[in-house]
Amino acid sequence: MKKSIEYWICAAIGFAFMLLFPMLPPLEPMTEVGMAVIGVFIGMVFMWSTVDGIWPELIGLIIIALHGYIEGTTGYAAVKTVFAGAFSGETVLTIMFGMLFFGCLEHTGVTKYIARFFLRPKAMEGRPYVLLFVFLMCSYALSGLSAALGSMFLLWPVALEICEKFHYKKGDKFLYVIICGIYFASTIGQPMLPFKGAILAALNAFSYPYQFPPAKK
Repeated sequence: MKKSIEYWICAAIGFAFMLLFPMLPPLEPMTEVGMAVIGVFIGMVFMWSTVDGIWPELIGLIIIALHGYIEGTTGYAAVKTVFAGAFSGETVLTIMFGMLFFGCLEHTGVTKYIARFFLRPKAMEGRPYVLLFVFLMCSYALSGLSAALGSMFLLWPVALEICEKFHYKKGDKFLYVIICGIYFASTIGQPMLPFKGAILAALNAFSYPYQFPPAKK
């Protein structure tokens, strides 16, 4: 597939951030490692938004490894260490297997059935705000009773099915409202139950003042 000129210009700008930003003198209290990580992060976010969502992050990890900031390793060993740390985290594995599982549900048509379940009640007919409220409350409840990522991954394709049913396309405001609403409702739904980890983490942040480490002499 032939790429446009804008595609390669955006890719070049992203690579410029990754390669040139770490060469700038570090700003206090940032270190050289921090400058390299921020430069690569800005480049990846820019290319995620304009170019592609997969290969820029792989290039970014390789650039971080080749900067030589991984203690005790160089070359192939540094690249191996960076990739092992990037893809062995609990959150990364949860997202990968969650996308695989809920992708199977979408492929088998389960998400279409759930979308029809939301649209079938007569109370939803001609009341888009009622539909939006019920849908987001479902996202809130699923997040509180299970996990935020599960709520997001399940209801995202359902939201796309509903938008397709009403002929909403990419760029329409309702599509962005319902997608952002899913994430917002899932986030605030995490501390719904008082014994779950989210509410404990939130309360722990206010339990005692943060103690800064003593300054090095």
